[in-house]
Amino acid sequence: MTAVSSFDTLPLGPELLQGLRKRGFRTPTPIQELVIPEVAKGGDLIVQAQTGSGKTLAFGLPLLDQVPVDEKAPTTLVVAPTRELAKQIKTELASVLATLPRLVVAASGGEGLEKQIKALERGAHLVVGTPGRLNDLVKRGALNLKHVRTLVLDEADEILAKGFGEELNQLVERMPAQRQTLLFSATMPAAVQRLADATLRKPQRLKVKEAPTTPLEIDHFALEVTDETRLGALMAWLEAERPFMAMVFCRTRTETEWLAEQLSDKGFENEYLSGELSQNKRSQILERFRSGDLPLLICTDLAARGLDVAGVTHVVHYTVPTTLETYIHRSGRTGRAGRKGVALTLVAPQERRNLHAIQKTVELKGWHGLKVEGLPRIKGPQASTARRSPSKAEPTRGRAGTKRR
Repeated sequence: MTAVSSFDTLPLGPELLQGLRKRGFRTPTPIQELVIPEVAKGGDLIVQAQTGSGKTLAFGLPLLDQVPVDEKAPTTLVVAPTRELAKQIKTELASVLATLPRLVVAASGGEGLEKQIKALERGAHLVVGTPGRLNDLVKRGALNLKHVRTLVLDEADEILAKGFGEELNQLVERMPAQRQTLLFSATMPAAVQRLADATLRKPQRLKVKEAPTTPLEIDHFALEVTDETRLGALMAWLEAERPFMAMVFCRTRTETEWLAEQLSDKGFENEYLSGELSQNKRSQILERFRSGDLPLLICTDLAARGLDVAGVTHVVHYTVPTTLETYIHRSGRTGRAGRKGVALTLVAPQERRNLHAIQKTVELKGWHGLKVEGLPRIKGPQASTARRSPSKAEPTRGRAGTKRR
């Protein structure tokens, strides 16, 4: 296969190429280079690839490029095993749309059903969800599958492992027989092969051997906390480690703004970066960070990709990422250009399951330079509704663990 130098050489429209450039994506991953042209051809595919390989954009980009069959009913249905993965897929695809007029809707348990019904009523080109919730929406008449041209089974081995085989069959029965089906799976046990035999037509098989890894220059650490000692542990770590340029990643905008405010109140100079900020404000904050005037940047996952800031010495996962891919992209903001870097993950007991998936790829060491006993107990962001306006504090040069005086 000829090497691809950029996304521009792949069969993608100008709006998506613009969206990729805004996100900072320049070169496709191996799975994207392999899969995007094949999806665009319209045939069925079985793709064996690990989580973290970039498969969401591999199937999502060419499917978003398709002209919708109907403005109110989805052209593409993506089935995922967990609501966390469904939300991640939705966020990832929506972030590269730029000016492309497509609507992406996530439908899974754990969120209000009526909210999802209203979102579908507004129209959706692509719907991603878990089998149980998708079937519920179909039975209520809120989700119309008669115009689905492409069905994506993401992490098919996990879908079956979680016992969703019957729900998946019910969805398939309600779709047009003439469609494209894309099956992605890290492993190919007999159950997945039987699913493929029953669902796909003369599929082409593609395999990506290796998922991306973090640079070898990064040392990975984990620190055990509780939800109420998490903030205290972070502040104690900042004081002890005194990182020169650090990025702290949170799951949500609310958590990001809350954490930035809490750290500012304790004297730690920082700014937060989230999707709601204007492009001008984002640019100002990033310029301060790149120049060294801002030692600590609090981010949502939207900032995990596309940011190439030289000199980042430390990355902190304030909560454990739900996927290996997220961990890799966050951690990869440090250890660049051959420089050493540190990635620290704060782990509460209920997050250990997510940590196990990361440990299969990354060696996590315990952080022994900090005693967590006696840390202050502080409730999470739900306890604070105040929002801090970014860039109010005067910039302070120095390390992220140095408090303002």
